[in-house]
Parts: sequence; structure tokens; C-alpha cells
Amino acid sequence: MAKESPFSRKELEEYQAKLLEQLQLLKQNLTNLEDTVMRRSRADSAGDLTNIPTHIADISNDVIYHDITLGLMRNETQVMKDIEDALQRIEDRTYGICENCCKPIAKKRLDYVPYTRLCITCKSEEEKRQKKNMMW
Repeated sequence: MAKESPFSRKELEEYQAKLLEQLQLLKQNLTNLEDTVMRRSRADSAGDLTNIPTHIADISNDVIYHDITLGLMRNETQVMKDIEDALQRIEDRTYGICENCCKPIAKKRLDYVPYTRLCITCKSEEEKRQKKNMMW
């Protein structure tokens, strides 16, 4: 059984408001990115009306732009999911408890990354493991 949140109802409401605000901003950012991609795709599909061939550097720029944009969209979508999970933890009254070691997450950490699920110690260990796995 998970521990109950170390935060008061008022503190949880403050975190909830902060998370909802971040979620709204991310949704708007995602919408803007999608609109940009769609506008650019429509412009690309309109085609070049001249007989001048497209330069390979222009194609490369478009590919890089799309890769970066899709990466941003993936990141924004993941953070949105993390925020939704944090909102659920607030609802369940388990917000602020590390999912790994079940100890309270420092308030300073939650103030900085309110959707975090791990305390700083467990997050550091996770990153060390990931870095080690990437080296192999």
C-alpha cells in the first residue's frame, strides 16, 4: 500500500493548480506545433511551380525541421502524460511520495518539477543506470 501524501489539502490544491496551468500551456504548444507542421506540409505538397529542381540542402533542412518538430511533439506529449499521472496521484493522495523508495519527495524538487514521480536520489540512480545501459 502506498504512503499518503505528506502535503496538506491546501498544498495539494496549489500543486494541482500549477500542474493544470502547465498542462494547458503544453496543450497550446502542441496545438501550435501541429499547426506549424500542417502549414509547412501543405506548402510542401503545393509543390514548386517552376522547373528548377529542389536543392538537396533545402530537402535536408526540411527533414531536420520535421525531425526536430516531431521530437518536440513527443516530448510535450510525454510531459503531458506525466502531468496527468501527477494529477491522478493528487486525487489518490499519494502525490509527493517517491514511487521507488516510498519516501517523501523534497518540496523544492516538486516546486521545480511538480510532475516528478521520483525523489532526487532515486532519479539520480535511474539516470546512472540509463547512462550505463547506453554505454553498452
